[in-house]
Amino acid sequence: MVTIASPRVISPRSNDEPAQLSFSQERLWFLDQLLANDSVYNIAVATRLTGELDVLALRGALNELVRRHESLRTRFVSVEGVGRQLIDPPSGMALSMMDMTAQAAISLEEVLRAEATRA
Repeated sequence: MVTIASPRVISPRSNDEPAQLSFSQERLWFLDQLLANDSVYNIAVATRLTGELDVLALRGALNELVRRHESLRTRFVSVEGVGRQLIDPPSGMALSMMDMTAQAAISLEEVLRAEATRA
């Protein structure tokens, strides 16, 4: 006779307290501590849009994306010298836009570099 075990219920953890880092996150946290204020893992990109932009729809879509994916709201903190992950609650994100057609004095690469290093 084959006995089938009842499935274990996995309860979601609370996001109220810092959680242990994965091995990959530990490596990133260590490098961040070693190279303080280095933005080597930030990647800034620009997208050329044509036509009329519905800013409210774009902001709403980005906010919904961030709300659904905890990894986009996770930051690393140090708790007694140990790296931990803290998941922030969903909140409206600021959407900055710049019309580059009138910006002859500054290049797109300069803007992207500044955005990637901004804390």
